Amino acid sequence: MMRAIFVALIIGGLGVGIIYPWYLNHFSGSEIGRWVMQESRGAALKAPVVQLQEDDAPVRIFVDMTPLKDYTSSVHRSSLRLAVSRDGHPLLSEVLSYQKIASDKLQSRSQDETIMRATAGDLNPVITGNYIFSVAPADVDGLQVGKIELVLRRAAKPVNENLISAGLIAVVLGVYGLVRGRLYRRKI
Repeated sequence: MMRAIFVALIIGGLGVGIIYPWYLNHFSGSEIGRWVMQESRGAALKAPVVQLQEDDAPVRIFVDMTPLKDYTSSVHRSSLRLAVSRDGHPLLSEVLSYQKIASDKLQSRSQDETIMRATAGDLNPVITGNYIFSVAPADVDGLQVGKIELVLRRAAKPVNENLISAGLIAVVLGVYGLVRGRLYRRKI
């Protein structure tokens, strides 16, 4: 009976502390749109101008990067710098790191492409106006960019850090209970 309670505590903790925040970060809100910032290697970088309204807040910013097929990074990390400005006033400057890990890879549109996603954060509050999103290479580590795409999501819900802490504590307590119960049984 106690073993089932501890396993339920572990599963619930994983759901609350890891899966739910990941879901909120990647899928909350609705997509405003996608803008191609670089179409192919060697192409000029575009700085899309996006009209945002106050009721779009908070706007979550993702930048998808498609490396060339033969991309290999010496330290498995490459960076781009994203700058956001509204009507000529700078609002956000963020370095986006792209690492070769499975969780950041998205399903690609063709079988040979790998899309790597980085989160630039949230724009909150949003004041109605024209927002300019520009990108430039930040840390050239053999970065072979094939395509760069900007993705914006409106009304993105923030992740509650207390939920993450509570979920991880539940996982630790569940594991502790399972181990402690096993040790207690051996002594009897």
